[in-house]
Amino acid sequence: MSAKHIENGGARDQGPSLQVYIECQDAASTSAPHVVVHGADPNSLHTVILWDHDAPYPGLGGTLGARSPFVHWMVANAPGADFDHPNAVTVVPYEHPAPPADSPAHMYALLVVEQRAPWDMRALYAISSFPRQRFPLEGVIDMVRTDVWGETSFEADAHTLAIPSPSCS
Repeated sequence: MSAKHIENGGARDQGPSLQVYIECQDAASTSAPHVVVHGADPNSLHTVILWDHDAPYPGLGGTLGARSPFVHWMVANAPGADFDHPNAVTVVPYEHPAPPADSPAHMYALLVVEQRAPWDMRALYAISSFPRQRFPLEGVIDMVRTDVWGETSFEADAHTLAIPSPSCS
């Protein structure tokens, strides 16, 4: 397996921070990763978004080799950052990272934010209708971003079978 965990946790300079970890997955697993969030307010709702920074998008602006974020997973309205909670809403179903065989390793980011308020179901439905490749990632992050957030990132290539985690080493 060729994968490297780059960073574990992060936060803004101001306000409380969340420490975000991805639990080790079985290499054969195709299910969404179990995300552990330390510092999450159990009375607040949270959103998680996983995306590939380096997804190729040849048609973008007519430029070959152009890149566009590819969203692999989004869950919103998760109480206490429990993304498996029955009230959590899967906006974009999980799709395992799978860079093309002929491309270098891709950088992936997993962002967890404390929501200002619950997402309206109509808004979530509208967001879920966007294609993964042209997902309005910056707009969605701007809508949900607060001063309480955490992020982790990792690299994966075509031979990576599981999302890397420090606990897997």
